Parts: sequence; C-alpha cells; structure tokens
Amino acid sequence: MNAEQSPVPMRFRALILCGPGAAVLVAALGAYVYSRQVSNIGFDKWKLATCGGAGLVLTVAAMLLHRKAAADDRALRRAYWKTVAFLLFAIVVLPALTVFALDKAAGLVLAMSPARPGLVFPPHYRVSYKTPEFAFTAETNGIGIRDREINPQVKDRFRVLAIGDSYTYGWGVDLSNAWPKLLEPLLANKERPAEVLDLGCPGTSVDAYAVIAERAVPVLRPDAIVVAVLQGDDLKQLDLEPTTGKLAKFNGVADGPSSFGGMMATLVPHVVELAARQPRTVTAQQIKAVWQGNTRDMRKKFDEEESRRFNALDDTIKGMMIGGEMNPWDVYYAVKQPDYFEFTLHPDRPEVRRAIDSMAANLAKIKEAAAAANAQVVTVPVPAACYACAKGLESRRRVGYRLDDSVLRSDAPDDAIRQACKQAGVRFLSVTQRFRAEAKKKDLYFEYDGHFNPEGHAVFAKLVAEHFTDPGE
Repeated sequence: MNAEQSPVPMRFRALILCGPGAAVLVAALGAYVYSRQVSNIGFDKWKLATCGGAGLVLTVAAMLLHRKAAADDRALRRAYWKTVAFLLFAIVVLPALTVFALDKAAGLVLAMSPARPGLVFPPHYRVSYKTPEFAFTAETNGIGIRDREINPQVKDRFRVLAIGDSYTYGWGVDLSNAWPKLLEPLLANKERPAEVLDLGCPGTSVDAYAVIAERAVPVLRPDAIVVAVLQGDDLKQLDLEPTTGKLAKFNGVADGPSSFGGMMATLVPHVVELAARQPRTVTAQQIKAVWQGNTRDMRKKFDEEESRRFNALDDTIKGMMIGGEMNPWDVYYAVKQPDYFEFTLHPDRPEVRRAIDSMAANLAKIKEAAAAANAQVVTVPVPAACYACAKGLESRRRVGYRLDDSVLRSDAPDDAIRQACKQAGVRFLSVTQRFRAEAKKKDLYFEYDGHFNPEGHAVFAKLVAEHFTDPGE
C-alpha cells in the first residue's frame, strides 16, 4: 500500500519509528538538567552521556530508516512496513542473533578452560607508574602475585610468604628493590637456600591479609609467613571499611565497570569474561589519566570545609595531585580525615579497641591457615613515615595529616599491633627503634609519596633478617 492509500500518514509513521530514540534522548537530557539541581541522583554524567548518545543514534537511525521505507513505498510500490521489517531484521535482529551465538561460543570456551584465579591480583598484568619521585613497572605472574614465575608444586627452598600492603608490594621501586626480595638472600644459609614470595597488595589491611593467607597457604605450602602490618594505617582501615574488595584488582587501574562496560557485561557476559582473562598492559600515561580523573571526582565530593583544607595544602602537593603525578588517595584521606594517623595513639577509645580486636581476629585466621602447612607466623610492624623520622612527619603534614612531634617518640603505633598479636597468639617482632635510629642518618622514605625508598626497603629487610628465626633451626 503506497502513501496515498495508507490510512497512516507518513509523518505519523516517522513519529512511530523515531519515538523510542527521542524518548531516551529527552529522558537523558531531563535527568541531566535535574542533576544540576541535585548533588547525587545515583546516575553519573557518563551514564547520562551514554544514554543520551544511544537515544540520538536511535533517533537518527530511525529517521534514515523512515526515508528509505518512504522512498521505496513511492518508487517501488513496496509496502512501507515491509521495508521497515526487512531492514530491522538485517540491521538489528540478525546481528543480535550473531552476537548471542558468539557469546554462547565464548561460554563453551570458558567451560573447557576454567580460569585460574590469582592469589592477590589478576595474573599476567603489567602496569607502569611514573611520578617526579620514581618510575617502576609492576608485573604479576601466573598465580597473580608480584613476583617471578614459580611452580607452586616445586618447593626446594625455605619458603616465606611476605603479606602486607603497598610497603610490602614495593610501591615506588622495582621488584628487586622491595624488602621481601632483599630479605631472600639474607635468610639463606649454606645448607638450604630461601625464597621470599611477595604477596603485598596496596590499599589493604589485615582483613585482606587473612584472605590472602587462606588462599595462598594451600597452594604455596610455606615454611613461614611474615605479616607486615603498617603502623597506624592498617589499624585505622579496620575502623573504616573492609579492604578485601581491593583484592583481584590492580592499584591505580580503572577497574570499576563503566556504563558501557556494565552494559556489555549484561549483554555478553561470556565475551567480557573471556576478554578479562587476557594479559593486560597499562602504561604510565594511562595511570596518570586515571589519577587525574580520580582527583576531579574527589574534589567534587569535598564539602566546604574539606575544600578549604585542600586549597590550603602545599602548592607542590596540590599540583602533583591535580596533574596526576601522585596517587591521589593519600591526599584524599588527609583532606577527609586529617587526624587519620592520630587514631592508633588512643588505645583506650572504644573504636580503637574494636579495631585491635578485629586485627587480632584476622591474625588468628592467618595463624590457623599457616598451621595447615606447619608454618610459623611472625608479625612485624612496618614503620610509617609519620612515626619514624622528622622528615617523614613533615612530609605527611604537607599532604594534610595533623600530628605533633610527640609521635616520633611514641610506642603506641607498635603497641596496638603488639596487643593484637598477644590476643591472637602470634609472634611479634618490632624493628621500629632501630629503624628510627637509621632514619636519623639517611633518607628512607620518598619525600612526597611517603613510602619506603630503595634505601628504606634495604634497611627494613636487614633488620627483619637479623631477628628472624634462622631457617636452619
């Protein structure tokens, strides 16, 4: 039936085709206007942009489809809706069926080759970082730890697992300069060599260390586990929220689902999972862009007082953060909670007591996991910069944390960990006083970042080795 014979005028046909896309576009624009008046509607600008873009594409496609169908109706006497149905099948239905078939095929591949989950991170990642203070590349092996490739089934050395956060992982240094690898030759003796495997994970606390131990002990069958608990920070994190969600991710890498990624995971989950298994390389430039984006998002969340604190920061720190030249989370916590590192100095407060109990419970889990392999467990406090030396304290103040000089003489950061170890029945080994003495002689921390520099890792490894039980005993 041609246009003249049709009971439905062409303009109404166009409206029918273009209506869905136009509705999505209008809804996205309306949500954007509304979000300008409301701080959080649970639908960020990228999702709105994705929806708006999809609506625009649907509208334009519908207009083109209408023009084609109308032209065929006039020139070829082909029924308008017949052309629409044919083109929709060819352009939409057939591709959708093809994608569905491909996803099913990907599901068969996944079923035939089950994924081997990483113990700490995704396996075979290669991520580079670069700041004005350091440049390093972190790579994970086949079992998802930042270490050389190993065969878990072959154990011909005294095997030690080093479990901790970014200080153990070796943030800012090459793997060979991280304290677990420097500890390795120091524990060896003539009768039996030693190996120290780096199971550090940035941003985590003792709750995540317990999960790592429970995963790793059955696979790696260690002779000993060194739990490196960062003074102040690890205790405070137990008061805030679980850190186990940071496992199986990579520090600084944008791993949250975008609106597009989330949609793809819903439509073709097997294809997305198969793609996620592939080795991934992330450049320092990509990390810089992620950090810049993090900073923009963080600043939007600051209230008036937090914005004032941020604006009052050292210009160098602000410039590095805004420019993506330092991990922004350190500054973020300082702005949000400037008394963050004061927490551990007040053991009599109920919230601190609860955090110590939580640390003890998780250390007990590590001890229980280690018992299955007859492995000894040693907990070592890692001296945080703000408690260890005047330069480190000043560095943390520049970032925005509030602490007075008395923390440099305080035993409270160690004592909180000591109490947790006593409750859990885990051996406690402190090197803090000797580390403080060394820190008076030389720089052991990066000036702005606050982590151990290569010299700091070397000193910490040496002090741990001097007090660690000889592997030959």
